[in-house]
Amino acid sequence: MENRKVDLLDPFTRVWRENENNHPIWYLSWDTKEIDKYGNQIIQDVELDGRTGKVLKESTHTFGEYIPEEYKDNSDKEKDKKTSSIYKTYEGKNYTRSEWEEFEQKQFEDYARKHNISIAKNDKKDTNGFTSRFLLDD
Repeated sequence: MENRKVDLLDPFTRVWRENENNHPIWYLSWDTKEIDKYGNQIIQDVELDGRTGKVLKESTHTFGEYIPEEYKDNSDKEKDKKTSSIYKTYEGKNYTRSEWEEFEQKQFEDYARKHNISIAKNDKKDTNGFTSRFLLDD
């Protein structure tokens, strides 16, 4: 965290630990202080082996307003086409974008099941533009 100059007091900085089959895993997440082309904050995520300190997974995601597909420019689609063969590499295995999304979904479902979190999607129609699996029906 010091090497990357992470502000530990920033409200977007999160550090927590889980035990996966009696093996500690540290999760770190922080604001990179950069924004994407839509003005969203770029958040860095790192997963560390709690015994060895080895980086198991590193990725970024954005925090901000969702940009509907029709408002995105076509350069995103062209870039996706060019990178569709190898989208991510994790623990020595190459993934296409669709394979990575399936892998992440499975990881989330495993995590949710372990922590008793509902994975049911909310299909409520009138949500004032917001959707979340955590929204409750009236």
